[in-house]
Amino acid sequence: MKTRCESCGALLSPHATSCSYCGSPVIMPPRSASESDASSADSAIKLLMDNINSLRMLPRPENGFITILRIYLAFVTMGLSLLVWRRRENSFRIDSYRNHKGIIESNIALLRLRYRDSEAVVSQIGALEAEFARIEQDFSRQILTRRIILGITAALFVILIVHNKMKDDAATGLRVDIPLGEVLVMRRGTASRLHVLVTKMPNGAQHIYIANGRTGEKSTAFDSSGVTLEERNIVGIGFIGERRVEYYTRDNGRRIRHVIQRDDRTGKYIKEQ
Repeated sequence: MKTRCESCGALLSPHATSCSYCGSPVIMPPRSASESDASSADSAIKLLMDNINSLRMLPRPENGFITILRIYLAFVTMGLSLLVWRRRENSFRIDSYRNHKGIIESNIALLRLRYRDSEAVVSQIGALEAEFARIEQDFSRQILTRRIILGITAALFVILIVHNKMKDDAATGLRVDIPLGEVLVMRRGTASRLHVLVTKMPNGAQHIYIANGRTGEKSTAFDSSGVTLEERNIVGIGFIGERRVEYYTRDNGRRIRHVIQRDDRTGKYIKEQ
């Protein structure tokens, strides 16, 4: 039966170790020890060496940026990206790794039992077993790294979802009584559940309130003379930390910045001069 390369599909020669067309390594499936294989110590040791070499040539687990990118795209596209971004034919497969590992472990146990009286053969088996343990440790470390990356990435996505939900709750859960005759035209939430409200009177004058998203309590912003602050062309607003609010007005095409500072003594928000 002719064998083809798993990477490019080219025909392989009977005993090829790599594809002559694309250079990909040829990974032969491991064989279990049988009576004929174990009929001599040389053939038994060669079989075990072949199985260990087959394990060594398996692709390593995919880690790092590619893994995170694959998870992120699957998350934002609700899994649709997985239909396009298919796993490579020669990528790591845990079932193939476990199959190789299980056969090697079985063969080592069988050969140790069969040649327990031959010190030379037992010594060779011991050396191959040490090499197998080194390769297995390398795979185990990379599998663990992959799982840690997947776990951390999943945790970060959960934190991001929860954080965004909390922000949405803070923005949509606000209940504040607006003075009669005024209409709410803008609001901006913060992590502390404080919001800036800009309202508009029928005559066009704009008032600014700082509201608590939990309690619904609001504080009126005043100008430096202690009168309720009024503007007519506010074009932007937001928090500077927890105690200061900035807003912008437009005058003859110019964007002008203003700052409202909370007075800790009175608890009022007053426009800085």
